[in-house]
Amino acid sequence: MTKADLEVIQTKINYTFSNPKLLEQAFTTKAYSRQNPEHMDYELLEFFGDKVLTFILAKEFAEHFCKIKKKQFSSNETECSLTQRNSELIKNENLAEKIEIAGLNKFTIKLPFERIIGKREGDLLESILGAVAVDSEWNVEAIQKVVDALLNPASDFEKNDYEKESFIILLKKLCKKCAIQITNFQISANKDNTYTSKLTLECDGDIKKFSQKAKTEIGAKLSVARAAYLFIKKFWLYQPAEEWIENPVSQLNSLRQNKWILSAKYECSQLEKSLWTCTCTVERSEDKTVVVEVEKPSQKKAKNAAALKALCIILNQVREEQTGRGKGLLRLILERYI
Repeated sequence: MTKADLEVIQTKINYTFSNPKLLEQAFTTKAYSRQNPEHMDYELLEFFGDKVLTFILAKEFAEHFCKIKKKQFSSNETECSLTQRNSELIKNENLAEKIEIAGLNKFTIKLPFERIIGKREGDLLESILGAVAVDSEWNVEAIQKVVDALLNPASDFEKNDYEKESFIILLKKLCKKCAIQITNFQISANKDNTYTSKLTLECDGDIKKFSQKAKTEIGAKLSVARAAYLFIKKFWLYQPAEEWIENPVSQLNSLRQNKWILSAKYECSQLEKSLWTCTCTVERSEDKTVVVEVEKPSQKKAKNAAALKALCIILNQVREEQTGRGKGLLRLILERYI
C-alpha cells in the first residue's frame, strides 16, 4: 500500500493513524498473509471492530431515540423496533455496501485474482474500526467520527425506504464501467399486495435476467438491483479485459496457487530469427484440459499471448458453465489483444 493510498483512505474515514501499519493490516487478506507472513491479516482487528461498532451504535441509538424521563431511561421506540433498526445497520450487506460507496475495497492487500466481495467487504469496515480503536487507544470520539464517516447511522435514522437507492447507483456505475446494458427495468404490482421488479443485463451477446419480489416498489427495485450487482461482482468475467491482461502468465500462476486449476505448462521454440511459437497447456481438472499455440516475434510475447489465450478460454468455459452462454469474451479478446 503506497503513501498516497494511505492518505486517501485516512481522508475517507476521517482519521489519521499514528501507526499506519495497523491500517495496512486491516486491509490485508488471510490468503495474502499466508504467503507473506510479515504482513498480519485483518481478522483480529475485525473481531474488535465488531465489538466497537456494537458499542458506538448503542450510543447512537440512546442519543437519538432515548431520553431520561422522570429520572428513568425511556424511548418512544419499542425494543423490537430498535432491534430491527440495529439489524439493518449491522447486517453484512449494508456494511459491504458502505465500503463499496466509499471506494475502499480497491485498496485491499490481496493475491492476484483473489476476489473481495460480500462478507469480506463488510468485514473490512469492522477491521478498519478495530484498527482505529487500537491506534487511538480506544478513544470513543475518534471511533465515533469513523463510524459517522463510513456508516452515518444518524442519517439512516431519518431516511425512508425511498431514499436508500445506493445499490441501484452502484449497479449503474458498475454496468457503465463494464460496458453492460441494463434493459427492461420494470416493476409490476402483484395480487397479494407485493411488487415484482425485473431487469435484464446484456453484454457482448450474453443475456441474464433477474426478478425479485418485495412488499414495496422501492424494496423490489433495490432487491433486483442488488441481485444483479452481486452477480456481476461474483462472475467478474464481464470486467474490462484491460484489468487482467497485463500479466496473464502471473494470472494463470495465481489460479494454480489457489487450486482453481491444476497446472499451467509452456513449451517455447524458435521457428526462425524473429518468430517464436509457444504452446500453453492448462489442466483445469482431470478431465478438462486447455491447449493453445501462438506464434509471436519474441519468446516473451509468445508466452504471454499463449497464456492470455488460454486464460480467455478458461474464463469463457466458466461463464458458459454459469450462464449457459460463452464465446463472446473470447472473441472480443482475440480480436483486440492477440
